[in-house]
Amino acid sequence: MEIKPFLHEHFLCYDKLQHASLYYDYQYIHPRVSAKCTQKIVSGAYSCESCNFWVHQDCAQQQLPVQITHALHSEHFLDLSSHVSHDFICDKCVCTARGFKYSCKHCSFNVDYFCALKTNEEGRWRCRHKEQRSIIKHFIHQHGLSLFSYRKISILSYVCAWCQDLLSGRSYGCLDCDFFLHESCIWEIPKELQHPFHPSHHLYLQFSNLSAYCNACKGELDQYPNRHYCCYDCNFWLHIGCARLLPTLKNNCHEHDLTYLVKHSRYKIFACNSCGGNCCHEIPKIFRKKFYHNSVPRKCAFYLCVQCDLNFDFDCASIQSKVKHRSHRHELPLKI
Repeated sequence: MEIKPFLHEHFLCYDKLQHASLYYDYQYIHPRVSAKCTQKIVSGAYSCESCNFWVHQDCAQQQLPVQITHALHSEHFLDLSSHVSHDFICDKCVCTARGFKYSCKHCSFNVDYFCALKTNEEGRWRCRHKEQRSIIKHFIHQHGLSLFSYRKISILSYVCAWCQDLLSGRSYGCLDCDFFLHESCIWEIPKELQHPFHPSHHLYLQFSNLSAYCNACKGELDQYPNRHYCCYDCNFWLHIGCARLLPTLKNNCHEHDLTYLVKHSRYKIFACNSCGGNCCHEIPKIFRKKFYHNSVPRKCAFYLCVQCDLNFDFDCASIQSKVKHRSHRHELPLKI
């Protein structure tokens, strides 16, 4: 059967609103209602940002057929699946997808509900050549990395593990592990490097041990399947993303150049080693009281010396709150 656009004319993002900042935003700052039942959005929902269109997951499911036939996979019926815990790659458009999909119980064939509308020749060719799609083995990750075209499927976007920028265009990834790389970054990652954070030895890509943490951001290291930069002799570790951080600030407060770091942390407090103050900024009290109780998420932005394991807040690092610049007539405020 031919599927009409049951939900909306544009592709919809899906979010379960488990991320607390999203929950807070929807509940208090920009409350949303479902276009079908007009009730408030409080859990899983589909949305179109450009049209300000929202629909509950349950409301959407009521409008979709349970089973279809499709020209791209005519040998079997395709069943509607509402299992949304895992993102997937649509076999028609080869884009990332989330939420409702039509799947074949006999074959590894999946199309998102939006692509089920279309049966053009490009999609037919892609399906016939599915086994030829690029899945590569890369030394940074133990699982195969699939090539796909990135499409925004959630309010929270995918991030490249190497350059830390948002994904765009052709990318590689392991959707089971939420590990992604730009196609342009895939071969830029060195297997070893000499880093100013640890000038005495080279760093090599290794799997982390049980007690390892990143010496730059202090975050935990996945033991498997990602590799990280390491000096085993000194038990010095870096996330591959943190390996791109560099000391950039010369300052009288410390003998070494300092590195700027921004980190979100719910439990860890980053204290300034000069004044003893907290480098982190707490979220609004209404959000903290209602959703987090004793675990308060904070945005931490400060300068640090990784070699000496010292932190400096903006005041102690003598960072001005406003500056004048010749390229603009107004003062430029410091924003974290």
